[in-house]
Amino acid sequence: MNEPRPAHEIAAPDITVEPREARIVITIGDTVLADSQRPSVVRQSDTGVARYYLPREDVREDLLEPSATTTHCPYKGDTTYHAARIDGVLHEDVAWSYDAPLPAAADVAGWLSFDDSRVHVTIGPAD
Repeated sequence: MNEPRPAHEIAAPDITVEPREARIVITIGDTVLADSQRPSVVRQSDTGVARYYLPREDVREDLLEPSATTTHCPYKGDTTYHAARIDGVLHEDVAWSYDAPLPAAADVAGWLSFDDSRVHVTIGPAD
């Protein structure tokens, strides 16, 4: 049986941040939460997961409000979650951001990523 290794013996995964030439539109129903042609993709080598992050200027922050949910990634830092209020209905934890990330995620400090199980994501070519 393998014994768990102490955290200081576990290598940190590679985290890459890559700008993309694409247009990302985030919606809930007919409401557009974000429309960006400046996304970046963040990949973490240990999970293989790739997530789009969008600059705040491309997000309808007037529809977002802070959530009580927080998480911590030992490689990217602490997350801040956001809910969306649309037509009086609160949609919990639709997005998150690393407002003061660790160095590996510094390129997306303050940018938002959306939970594709809670919103509709359309990816197309940049204009």
